[in-house]
Amino acid sequence: VRELFDVHELLAEVLIYTQIGPIDPRAAIESARRTGVLVTVEEGTASCGIGGEFISCVSEVVRPLRSLRIASLPVPIPSPRDLESQVLPSKRLIVERVAALFSHG
Repeated sequence: VRELFDVHELLAEVLIYTQIGPIDPRAAIESARRTGVLVTVEEGTASCGIGGEFISCVSEVVRPLRSLRIASLPVPIPSPRDLESQVLPSKRLIVERVAALFSHG
């Protein structure tokens, strides 16, 4: 979040969900109403992931909505940390993707 602000002048609201079932998107909806944007980041894959479910729930209520899902690569997550870090979304990837979302209008 700091790099998004310091380098790209983007101020992010960060919501951390510790429970994914049942989904309670109220905080995400309120944030998206204020900003018009929803970015989800997860360690799971984008396909059938919780990020897509949140975007779906929020987009039913908030329009227009610019959304972005950031997730791990579509492979099993390896146990060795050096391999795991190649599969999971990195800080660099998150910053690049969010900055790109805003640089394209």
